[in-house]
Amino acid sequence: MRGVLFSLMLMISFHCSMGQNLTIDVMRKEFSVANADSTTCANIYQKSLKDNSKDNTLSCYKGAISITMAGFVKGGQEKLKLFKSGRTLLESAISNDANNVELRFVRFTIQTSCPKLLGYNKEIKSDKEFILANYNHTSVPFLKSQMKEFLSHSAYLDDTEKQKLK
Repeated sequence: MRGVLFSLMLMISFHCSMGQNLTIDVMRKEFSVANADSTTCANIYQKSLKDNSKDNTLSCYKGAISITMAGFVKGGQEKLKLFKSGRTLLESAISNDANNVELRFVRFTIQTSCPKLLGYNKEIKSDKEFILANYNHTSVPFLKSQMKEFLSHSAYLDDTEKQKLK
């Protein structure tokens, strides 16, 4: 009986610790809804603060979540702090891998959503062109679906560009 109880506790502990790990798949899914849901955004932001991963793609998402979180907090100083730290992470990730369509897509989603007064919109056109040129090379089904969904509703693409996504 003790052995069964110990095994059960071990399995529960292992399962709970697995939930603590921040993976790219988790980030992709959470990021896709974070902009519309402050609770989801706050939860994933808190997880990102505890994560020590040096993965470049994960760093990009951590930056994007920080910027998104800035939209939900009160107080100008805290908003600016979150925005600046997020922008630094996101831009660093892109400078480490400028030919990664996922990173460029994440920046595109952020830049097209940021208030213009922040001045964080200089790469929208180049990111859009890069994404459209490389969209069909995206091998992650969930990511490709998210890209298609976001881009097909973006005011930054014309009808001809949206047709390229089909």
